[in-house]
Amino acid sequence: MYNIKWDKVDIKKLTGFSVKAILLLFLLIHVYFGGFYIHYDADFMVKLNIISLIVIAVAAVLAHRKKYQLLFNIILVEADFHITVATISFGWYCGFQNYLIALVVLIFFVDYCSKSTRLFYVRAVKLSVMCFISYIAAYICTIVMAEPYLIDEKTARVTQMISSVAVFATVVITLWILIQFTFRIETKMSTQAYNDKLTGLPNRYYFVENFDLLMKECEKEAVFVAIMDIDDFKRVNDTYGHNAGDYVLQTVAGIIRAKCDNMVICR
Repeated sequence: MYNIKWDKVDIKKLTGFSVKAILLLFLLIHVYFGGFYIHYDADFMVKLNIISLIVIAVAAVLAHRKKYQLLFNIILVEADFHITVATISFGWYCGFQNYLIALVVLIFFVDYCSKSTRLFYVRAVKLSVMCFISYIAAYICTIVMAEPYLIDEKTARVTQMISSVAVFATVVITLWILIQFTFRIETKMSTQAYNDKLTGLPNRYYFVENFDLLMKECEKEAVFVAIMDIDDFKRVNDTYGHNAGDYVLQTVAGIIRAKCDNMVICR
């Protein structure tokens, strides 16, 4: 089990983790499909599933080489095609079409990853439209033509329940990871906006925006505001250079932080 510290994780590493998770999800679903097809002697679907497993294997190689754009285009199109054919082959009431809904969620999650990392590009709208068209096409086909593989009503209900649970779990997990992505990026942007990069202290923007809140939190206590300055600091920069001046600022900030650890310190 991965123990991820979301406030410290790197976006690109998280993308790599997400790619592996998606490939594992696809593998598990196709293993389930394979067992289902074999049980009902669906020879054509067994062959199609073997091709799908080969595609996943190729995608794993592409993931290792970090060729994410080609990887996602291949597996998303393959998944759309496979789900559509499975729906037509076994009928609407088996619920295979529900996987297309989960696939759309994954598409937009992948699109978010691509825009966050700028490592690849995914045409999310076009791919989601493709899924929608496949969904409608599969529905029409199940109406106008008989299913090549017939299964009893009880099995169809069980299969639909399994599909629904798998889709629900996929959507929940994907959205959870997406929220963590967003939280990480917002935290990083907030840190960059309100912290001084050199000293690591909150900056004046933080102080201005949080001053009223600090006053309310200390309504029942005496509040002191102190302003400090380093005498002749310009002489340090002019004599020893700006690197030395930066070192002085970092050192002074460290001393103040150590001595005033129960106070709000801003630069």
